[in-house]
Amino acid sequence: MITINKDKLEVFGQHLQAKFMVYDGERRQLELQWLKNLRQYKAIYDPDIQIPTGRSKVYPKDTHTKIRGWVAKMLEMMFPAQEKNWSLEPTPFPNIGIKDLQTIISGLEQAAMQAAQAAQPPAPPVPVTSDDIEKAVKEFATQRAERMEMEIADQLADNATDYPELCKKALRRGGIYGFGVVEGPMVKTQTEREWVPNDVTGQFEAKSLKKYLPYYEALKAWDVYPDLSAKSWPDQEGIFVRKALPRHSLAELIKRDEFFSDVISEYLKEHTEGNYKARNYEAELNVIKQVAANPPKLSRQFEIIRWYGYVAAQDLKDIGVDVPESALGKDILADVWLLDSIPIKADMAPFGEKVSDMFHVFIPEEDEDGPLTGNAKVEILRDSQMKLCAIDRKTMDSMAKAGSVVEVNDDLLTPTSKTAGQISGGDTIHRQGDDQTANYPAIRAYDIPSNIPELLELRASVLEVFDIESSLPSWMMGNAQPLGEAFRTSSNMSMMTGGGDMVTKDDVRSFDRFISSLIGSLVKWNMDPQLNPKEDIKGDFQVTPKGVKSLVAKEVRGAALDQMSQTMTPREHAMTDERQLLIDKFQARDLPIDRVYPKDKCVQILAGMDQAQSQAQQVEQQVSQTKSAQQQAAADLNTAKAQETQALLPAKTQEIVSKSQGNLAKAKGVKDGTALQSAKLLLDATKPEAPRAGTGARAPRSAAQK
Repeated sequence: MITINKDKLEVFGQHLQAKFMVYDGERRQLELQWLKNLRQYKAIYDPDIQIPTGRSKVYPKDTHTKIRGWVAKMLEMMFPAQEKNWSLEPTPFPNIGIKDLQTIISGLEQAAMQAAQAAQPPAPPVPVTSDDIEKAVKEFATQRAERMEMEIADQLADNATDYPELCKKALRRGGIYGFGVVEGPMVKTQTEREWVPNDVTGQFEAKSLKKYLPYYEALKAWDVYPDLSAKSWPDQEGIFVRKALPRHSLAELIKRDEFFSDVISEYLKEHTEGNYKARNYEAELNVIKQVAANPPKLSRQFEIIRWYGYVAAQDLKDIGVDVPESALGKDILADVWLLDSIPIKADMAPFGEKVSDMFHVFIPEEDEDGPLTGNAKVEILRDSQMKLCAIDRKTMDSMAKAGSVVEVNDDLLTPTSKTAGQISGGDTIHRQGDDQTANYPAIRAYDIPSNIPELLELRASVLEVFDIESSLPSWMMGNAQPLGEAFRTSSNMSMMTGGGDMVTKDDVRSFDRFISSLIGSLVKWNMDPQLNPKEDIKGDFQVTPKGVKSLVAKEVRGAALDQMSQTMTPREHAMTDERQLLIDKFQARDLPIDRVYPKDKCVQILAGMDQAQSQAQQVEQQVSQTKSAQQQAAADLNTAKAQETQALLPAKTQEIVSKSQGNLAKAKGVKDGTALQSAKLLLDATKPEAPRAGTGARAPRSAAQK
């Protein structure tokens, strides 16, 4: 229980209430702009736009369509189907605790000792170097970063936060008002059951554990009062947040230790009804919400003004808050809740070192010469939207007035004729008289031009400007009519999409800063041992958003990965993590990466494939060697046969010559003798030539042999 000084508490509360009135007055001009933006988004004309009675009041909802398309496009890029839009990595030179560092060094020394003992022959251990320690520290920090990333992903998946919906609200409010604010991490308590063994009996018993969980909340722009004098969001002195609580919710705060329960109880006794005061803009909001005729009764609500910003540490100490002596004389970050001018809570901020650690902002387009809250997308489209409104009103009015205008002389019509009201056409003009005007026909028609084609052409021209200003052409929202046949291929369409995303990069970078701030606050929250006692997730990390990576069209990224894989040399493949490259290909095609086996199993599979390939190569080599041996044996056999034939050839030749000589001697006629003589000469020519004496060269053939 906090013992407070009520006199000091009242003075402190009055000071903060006066500061809130200053913030409220500075925000008035922004409120007028926000009302215009909201009317434009809701397709409602501003009160200062007067449309004559009987004229069209049509309001084309082009701004609404563009904002919805822009939000959908940003969500599609920022929330890929198969991966997170952020990751945690250790800092380049991560800092770790002394205990963890000693464990790492001891492990390196032990590994060096074991390696030295296993060597043959045993050798003295290799001293541990600074590079070895640095490498081990990075591996240790990477493992811690992976565990912290899993822890944060589990916390964001909690229903109390609904991370995608949280970002969607910040995006939409950034498009309408120029900024979207998310508050957190706030803490909720959850009781869990754990089974632990009894110290005496050893039997397991149920034990209740109190677990703290972080959660976030998207704030409405109307409830946030930023410090508009600051140059940037992190430089603010503080932020006021306006809350409305029913009586029972205010009474529930009495049970919480950080609130001044006596002050709340006394206030509830003196105020049976709420203290809610409607602001100037709320009447206009009721008109936009179409509840102006029967506005909600907010008089039963209690208005709380919360200050999250810097105060003098001495002021908190004078109230009765426990403040460290080292903080006295300084301004410290505080969390103060006011009922009227009475603080019901005043304490040091439970989290963060500056305002932006608790209030994370998404500003689509920051302008150094503009307000702190940036420029809204709706404001950029304002003039083009008003042009479209004027064109559509003129078109509707022209269509209503187009056609024939009939002039009728009532005096020339007989009683039995049709009355003027029964004559079809546009407007009717009546005239009377049977004098000289009777020379004209009783009924005459005049055609009034509508100018519809010109108006439609003008509207198409304004829509082109509207597409350029919004950086969201209609073809990016499914309307392929403006594109030609050349852009019906996936590659050309990807090039068009990439060109259309060039301007969107600024919005994506702004969203990346928002994600870095939000996830970074979760990292700091989990580093607090009182909030998360897990030691294996503590470390020195940095948040890496992935928004800019998503700007590259999936088809282009997938084609680039395929082309790169095909053009890489074997040496380049050897220096590449093939598994990670495969994961990149899956992600580029928006396929689930869990289809890729874990790294250990991939190593095992690749080792088996390498072994099978090596065995297949050995078998193929053996088969090739066997074939070569068979071919060599066949060649040797043919050579032997040829040599044998060559060796037998002289004897065979001599035998045939001898037979020919015998037949020649027995020839009976000149004719037979001549034939046999020719055969003998032919055989002599085929006989191997005897080598010359002393030279080993063959004797020259005779003319007859030739």
